[in-house]
Amino acid sequence: MSKLLTQPRIPKNIAEPVKKAKRFKKVPKEPTEEKVKYTLLKESNKQEVNELFRIYKEDPFKARVKFYNKGKGHFHFTRLALFEFNDTEFEICEFQTTFGISTTNRIYSSQKKLSSVSYKKGKFWYINNRNKQKTIQPLTYGNFIRFIQETENLYNYSNDKSETLAKSKIFSYFKERFPWVMTLSESKISYGTTFNVVVSKGLFGLKALNRHIMKVPINIANMILDSEAFQFLKSDGIPIKKWYGVMKVLDNIENVTPELLNDHLFADTCKMAQTLGRKINCAWGPKRLKEEHDKWAKEITRIILDCEIEYDLNIRPIYKSFAEFSGYQLLKTNKDMLAEGMLQHHCVGTYIDRVDKGATAIFHVKGFTLQVEVLDLDWKTHKSRTERVHPLYMPESYYNKDLYEKIDPSHNRALVNAQFRGKFNEQAPQELVDEVDQMLIDFVNANGFENTSKGEETYRLNNLNRGNVLMNIDAELLPF
Repeated sequence: MSKLLTQPRIPKNIAEPVKKAKRFKKVPKEPTEEKVKYTLLKESNKQEVNELFRIYKEDPFKARVKFYNKGKGHFHFTRLALFEFNDTEFEICEFQTTFGISTTNRIYSSQKKLSSVSYKKGKFWYINNRNKQKTIQPLTYGNFIRFIQETENLYNYSNDKSETLAKSKIFSYFKERFPWVMTLSESKISYGTTFNVVVSKGLFGLKALNRHIMKVPINIANMILDSEAFQFLKSDGIPIKKWYGVMKVLDNIENVTPELLNDHLFADTCKMAQTLGRKINCAWGPKRLKEEHDKWAKEITRIILDCEIEYDLNIRPIYKSFAEFSGYQLLKTNKDMLAEGMLQHHCVGTYIDRVDKGATAIFHVKGFTLQVEVLDLDWKTHKSRTERVHPLYMPESYYNKDLYEKIDPSHNRALVNAQFRGKFNEQAPQELVDEVDQMLIDFVNANGFENTSKGEETYRLNNLNRGNVLMNIDAELLPF
């Protein structure tokens, strides 16, 4: 039983009710769409696509038959467009729109961004989605030129790109927005330079840009860029990467002279210095450079000769045919070439890999060493035959190009006297050079290539390295 209440309960203090703040219903803000300005720069031919649509309107079944008969992926076109998001940011894209027809006779389409260059949040970017793997990276000048060539179909394989750039709408837009892009186009070594580095380091002038890329004072940089040595490094299109390798073997670069850089042994000596881990003092004169070149060539040849197991080189059939035609002694094994280098006191032994890959051939002709290469001729793209037969990266001094005027126009290939040297890299006498050059011409005009066509068809280039010492600088077109 509950306890009886004997005293009244004391009531609790009751507070006045708290007035709650009035709630106002928030009206959601309407989304503000960012205004994007769209400009069509180029559109590819849509004739096939338009024809498919015309047939589809008349009879979807016939359109389906045409589509499957042609093959999937055949009906497409590309668009190059500029998207400007605000006063500063933009993107230039190339899209591919592809059309197809389903098994139920329904037409469909898909769109893919192939590539683009953009400027967003103060940074330049390059996107390449042409292959299976998409790549996104900071925009370099080389990729910028590549993007222009691919999207606007502007290709110019000459050293002067001004004609290509003058036709480009993309380059014109960049030049208007960023005038310093002209500096990149004027530099010989800017292909690997990113636009972001140019902006962050203020490399808007040619001197500042070249000094930064070459990593030497501007007077030295200009001297190097104008030298014969740098011309050799341009053979692969990215000379600056090879220059960084050359810098590692140079001491006292501030004392380098045009005489040293233009010496025909300089590039070759750099190659051997890299192989042996030696250094070249830029204060050396031509005499000291030649001494070190010959000494290092002997050392490399002796080491390789001691380590090497003799094997037959994978010589290209056309060179064997020329040997039979001329009677010149063709060096057929690795040890033949090493012995030739020891005999002549030059570094022809470092050319073993190039001969084994079929890129060149070495002959011994009357006490001198001859290098022969195949040259593809293009009669249509040059104004004169003399200009036509001039190899892209081969100095004129390596052969008498005037003799190639005697080639019959029916031939599309020729053999080139790449270099012809004796002991200690001495040039062969002119009479013997003329004799060899004439022999090369006679071989071509005697249908030498045509008679060797079957062997050339079955021949496969050997891309394997058999263990010879590989140089960081290619032996191609360098003096022995």
